[in-house]
Amino acid sequence: MIKNIFIPEQIKGYYLFSQKIIGLALQSHGVYATKAHASGSKVAIQEFKYEKLGFSPDQNYDEAIADSIKKVVKDLGSHSQVRLAMPSSLVIFKELSFPFLDTDKIRMVLGYEIEQFLPFPLDQAVYDFSVTSQNKKEKTTTILVAVTQQKHVSRYVSILTEAGISPHTIVVDILALFSFVTEIPKYQNLGEGAALIELGADSTTISYIQDNKLKLVRSINQGLPALASKEELEVALRYDKEENTDQGKELFTKINNFFNEIQFTFSAFQSQQKDFTPIKKALITGQAAVLNHLSEFATQKMSIPFECVETKELTSGKTVSLKKSLQSIAQEFMVSASVACPTKQIQEFNFLTTFFKAANVGVITKQLITALVLIVLIFGLFIGNTFVQHKRLSSVVKTGTKELISKLKTTFDITERSALTKPDRAVKYAQTKLEEEENLWFAFSKEARFSYLEYLQELSIRIDRESLGIKFKRLSMELEDGSITLEGEIKDSDFKSLTILEESLKESKLLQHSTIPQDMIQTDYNTKTTTFTVKIKVAKVNGE
Repeated sequence: MIKNIFIPEQIKGYYLFSQKIIGLALQSHGVYATKAHASGSKVAIQEFKYEKLGFSPDQNYDEAIADSIKKVVKDLGSHSQVRLAMPSSLVIFKELSFPFLDTDKIRMVLGYEIEQFLPFPLDQAVYDFSVTSQNKKEKTTTILVAVTQQKHVSRYVSILTEAGISPHTIVVDILALFSFVTEIPKYQNLGEGAALIELGADSTTISYIQDNKLKLVRSINQGLPALASKEELEVALRYDKEENTDQGKELFTKINNFFNEIQFTFSAFQSQQKDFTPIKKALITGQAAVLNHLSEFATQKMSIPFECVETKELTSGKTVSLKKSLQSIAQEFMVSASVACPTKQIQEFNFLTTFFKAANVGVITKQLITALVLIVLIFGLFIGNTFVQHKRLSSVVKTGTKELISKLKTTFDITERSALTKPDRAVKYAQTKLEEEENLWFAFSKEARFSYLEYLQELSIRIDRESLGIKFKRLSMELEDGSITLEGEIKDSDFKSLTILEESLKESKLLQHSTIPQDMIQTDYNTKTTTFTVKIKVAKVNGE
């Protein structure tokens, strides 16, 4: 999903989106699986499932275990991620210190630091680390590095892929188990030397703890359950009852040899750790941890208090809880449960980070491709929407233009083809026609009619044609220019009548200025007739 590409699943142990996690622990006899629901800073265990390994004649272990994984994951239902525990027997551990706090810087130089003690080339190594302590005052960081070969990671990836699963995380079993066990309140202060032992079916993982930090790890390719049946082991572990049979003595010898190997491991830890603190307590878990009398036998044999991890106490903290139908976590499911419920110590640990370097680049590639696709999609939608809107608008404009030209053609009787080719030409032609119509109809309008009649009435009142002997030949009114022109003649050569005419016109309020230019007066002395032209400036009517 896009949110998984661009947004991290969690930040400092806080899940931004709820996750359904399946943790897997593979054994020679089958698959242990735990399903948990992680949300926020809490993890709730939902279900446990064990699927026995079933070989068919034509199958090897990898093919058979892939079938078992496929079945158990299917039975557990929907999930967000699948995490796998890798056996510690395939891993090399090394404690290192760095003079800085930034874990990203540690990742940058870690390869150079571990190359010197690897029994195989660095380019064949897959590694990651868990921070065990940080001194912010001195700005130092101590880590426990876990290194394995690519071929081992490749094998587990192939198994999961064969089961139809895309692995999310591969973590070392003892790292997950240690971080899970130390969530129990009574084990959160293992200040003195302590041991955590995972008693698997066919292998045993022994770890040394000092000052609440995992320091050393060693695996034995032998498990108590492989020595005999549960009933036989419980009988042999009862140190208050001796077995006289050869079979009983042989089993008792094997058990003693097994614990001698553990004792040898403790001694090896002492020689490896400079500031070694003697082991004062040993915590046991795993399939064999449920054997009756095991803790008593081991305590007697090793002279160190052994105790079975109290899994019920896991839910007493604030982080882990159990579904109501579940009472506790069975010892054989502790590894798968610790993988399904990653604590802050190991949440960032993942062998696949270095194994899938190309995959990490692939994630960036996915991000870039997805971002590019989204950008192209957004721009595509924007351009597409713009194109559609433009097309619609163009259609509306085209239709409107046709309607406009058609309307103008009908209204103004436009016949010229050139005027009908473009709307602006049609509008210009219509405006010309409209102005002509306005000029034509202005003379017949109420306003025009009112003005003409009023001025004619004023002229009739002011000019006494009979007494003055004036005969008018022409009257012209240009009201738009504010002028009236009168042309006439009189039977008077001394212009007395014209003087009276000028005085009469000057008395009018509608006629602002009236003169009879000398060049507009002509006298015919033969007929004793004088012709004249009067130019009159008019005032506006009603303030117009």
